[in-house]
Amino acid sequence: MIINRSIDNISYCTDCETFYGDRDVLNYPLVLNWLITNKCNLECKYCFASDVRNMDDIRQDIIKFVNDSYFLKLVISGGEPFENNTIGDILPQIDHLKKAIVIDTNGTHEFQPSEIELIRRKNITLRISLDSVNPNENEKIRTCPSGPYFERIVANIELLIKSGINIALQTVVTKSNIKSLTQLAAMISHWDIKKWYLQPMIPSGRGKFMEHLVPTHLSIIKECLKLGLDEGILLLKEDENHKAVVLLNNYGDLITEDSNENILLGTICNIKHNDLISKIDKANHIKRYKIESRCLCEK
Repeated sequence: MIINRSIDNISYCTDCETFYGDRDVLNYPLVLNWLITNKCNLECKYCFASDVRNMDDIRQDIIKFVNDSYFLKLVISGGEPFENNTIGDILPQIDHLKKAIVIDTNGTHEFQPSEIELIRRKNITLRISLDSVNPNENEKIRTCPSGPYFERIVANIELLIKSGINIALQTVVTKSNIKSLTQLAAMISHWDIKKWYLQPMIPSGRGKFMEHLVPTHLSIIKECLKLGLDEGILLLKEDENHKAVVLLNNYGDLITEDSNENILLGTICNIKHNDLISKIDKANHIKRYKIESRCLCEK
């Protein structure tokens, strides 16, 4: 089930035919996920960031690879990207005129006015993780060693929206929060956030032995649709995760995922951009990203 009509408020694209020779032919991957750190100030029970090979220093050849690549969308992730102190040096170097830029964040960062202005100027979408409107429920799964943080996320979301920043929300669906999704949907509607990514929990990383939290049904999503969010909900299905993504770390490794393991595709030094699509599951990649990218191409 994928219900989605746009790509993070971005309305530009260069050379659409580069990606689609015909209806379903894809010459290059649509999305690159750049894992710039494995550091995080939270300890989410289902997180896989501990599996990320870490180096916070960013090599110039990696930035060149990112800028020269034909991906439509760059997702900067981790860990918590804002825990990498070099992110303020990275963002100005990314060419935002050729690709949409999204930063996956837990939303607890103390944003400075200069950071907000840079994010706004580069037209970056911040995709903030929030699992529940109930602080105790949210922080039970997304624990923070330094103490409660829910109110900080809410304040940041409201500040960023007021500052004209594109905001999307991301929720990991578990048995613990599934019954409260309609309440979260109502809050998203109140904030007028147009994009909500729902990811049913996959037992991997820290959650490898937590199958009891995996939701057995997702019928409650229909209730969320009734709240007027049908144009902005993207539900990622587990069977679309098999070799569907392209991940890049700061060592220059290009990786995909298969069940609970990472598969090395190559490095930025020994693989060509147009060879990447043949090394992943093209069908799953298209299922996962096609609709939002297709809409981008049609604009």
